[in-house]
Amino acid sequence: MRLATSCTEVSGLAVIAPSVMTSPTSMAPLYPCATVAYRSAAQVRNKQRVETLIRLAAPALDVVLYAGDKASRVIGRNQIGPEPARRPGLPPGRRH
Repeated sequence: MRLATSCTEVSGLAVIAPSVMTSPTSMAPLYPCATVAYRSAAQVRNKQRVETLIRLAAPALDVVLYAGDKASRVIGRNQIGPEPARRPGLPPGRRH
């Protein structure tokens, strides 16, 4: 933030954009380590396998979520609604 305010030369005013906040120069003091660990060939293969399994299972999981949503709506129709929020200092509300 100090860097952004110093660029405007006006105290308290700053132009902050996502590119400014995440630029390498603004992140450098926070993360001094510039190197990134590379994945081995086995790790890349395992990552690809897991992503493929997720991609193949996604339609089935979507169907499970859809069915669960519809079932919960059908089952929950006869239930009593949620209790209204209690507000201290006000008279208790009426239930419908």
